[in-house]
Amino acid sequence: MSSDDYRDLTSVLTQPEDNVLPFTGSTLLDLPPALVLDAAKAANLEIVVIVGRDGDGELYAASSSSDVGMALVLFEEFKREVI
Repeated sequence: MSSDDYRDLTSVLTQPEDNVLPFTGSTLLDLPPALVLDAAKAANLEIVVIVGRDGDGELYAASSSSDVGMALVLFEEFKREVI
């Protein structure tokens, strides 16, 4: 897939028409972080853990819970789901 194809696909994913629902399934393509965060906001989550890297490669991590153990439990549950 060329970079132009990727840009076109990203444009479609991030700017849905009024009569088109955004894709909510699994994909092998990278998604823009803003799109993933918007989906999380719409999911009405009770606890959130965010982990990412900025443009300089620095780790960013934040949680809505002050309980670090809860964040680790969420990570372990996620690992079980994907492995």
